[in-house]
Amino acid sequence: QVVMMTSEGQVKRWSPKENMVNLLYRLPMEIQPFGLRFKKPDYVDSLDYSNSRDFIILKQKNDGKDSKTFVVFDLKAMKEIAILRNLGIKQVVAINDTYLIYVNTSNQIHVRDWRKANSMAVVPLGTDEKGNVDRVFNCHFDIDKIIILTSGKVYYYHPGTRSTDHFELKHRANSPFLIDRGRMFYGSTDRYLIGFSVRKKKLRWKYQLPDNLSSRPRKIGSYVTVIPEDNNIYFFNRRGSLYW
Repeated sequence: QVVMMTSEGQVKRWSPKENMVNLLYRLPMEIQPFGLRFKKPDYVDSLDYSNSRDFIILKQKNDGKDSKTFVVFDLKAMKEIAILRNLGIKQVVAINDTYLIYVNTSNQIHVRDWRKANSMAVVPLGTDEKGNVDRVFNCHFDIDKIIILTSGKVYYYHPGTRSTDHFELKHRANSPFLIDRGRMFYGSTDRYLIGFSVRKKKLRWKYQLPDNLSSRPRKIGSYVTVIPEDNNIYFFNRRGSLYW
């Protein structure tokens, strides 16, 4: 079965076997017509629902026009549970049952408790040597911290102390990251696959790829897999050895 959402705010389920479409829920509003992964360049280009824990965020339309209103939707309860207005959202990075991570129009990362409508942390984005603002790729909700990857830095937000820290990347990021058992894996601008220790904040290994990696590494079984722009699939073990 396939569950889809239309720009009119209808949540539908399609059964290929029966070739039937059933209406599950109807939002009392129109939303941006980009499905659950938004593709509009000036809004969301890296929203990752792999760890969203059954919550998504949608942008509302008013009379067919763009608006500054966002809706938090609970996929389990199948209903909208929060309305967020005038946050100046430029890019949504991730959302879970407590936190919304986004970049505002002033190029600041916000960690926001969307239930209480207040920002827990605000961090300005860095720039590269040419003055270009760093890109935010994705984030990971860990047990005791939120990890956010940008082009040049990794940011940690610690909910227990409401504090942030960061460190510079020796190899600037060119792809979203994968977290697996305390290791971060991502593609760098100098064409390396990077294996990084999250706890020790230390490079564990790197492997020179034949082409750029711009897509997120994936885990298949015990292996980390990547598909660089040469369109070949590479399998690595956790020690950084090429398996296939």
